[in-house]
Amino acid sequence: LGDDNISSKQLEFKCCGETLRLAKRGAETAYVDGKLYSLVKQGAAEWTIESVPVWKTPAAKARELGRAVVITLEKDHPTSKNHDTKLAKGHWPCVIKGHPTIDV
Repeated sequence: LGDDNISSKQLEFKCCGETLRLAKRGAETAYVDGKLYSLVKQGAAEWTIESVPVWKTPAAKARELGRAVVITLEKDHPTSKNHDTKLAKGHWPCVIKGHPTIDV
């Protein structure tokens, strides 16, 4: 969170199975807003504001303690490994479609 004084009451969080939105109430631009890679279980999304090590600026040489929103989602179809091929079934390469992907 860029504003260290922001409280949970000032945030709007909505997760509706296939979409996720996190924004400061009244702001035009959301922190995160998009379609999830796949479905999550309805009512199983949780979020908290926590103190965590963060990069405060792109030029920072080390992480500092800052505040971040930590979101926990439960997939509708969990990741499982196929023992024959050792490939992960149900793996998400990203959380929000169109965001950077990881290669596992």
